[in-house]
Amino acid sequence: MVDHYVDLESKYNDLAYQTQSLGLNAEYTMLGIQPETLGMIDSDRWMRTAQCFAEFGIIDTAPTPEISLASVFWPAA
Repeated sequence: MVDHYVDLESKYNDLAYQTQSLGLNAEYTMLGIQPETLGMIDSDRWMRTAQCFAEFGIIDTAPTPEISLASVFWPAA
């Protein structure tokens, strides 16, 4: 994937950076997700993930789910 999609000068081409990023994300990636809910969007999980991304410096600020996702992806009430 990296060889095909990432610019050679990009930080994403650095194995140490990728390993660190995966390590930071690993602790919450599958936490509490059951096979039958895989792929469903949970607003609380979305916000926790966005906040972690912001804390890790992956993104500048955590966006709200409302501005991040089209409403068609939200479960029916």
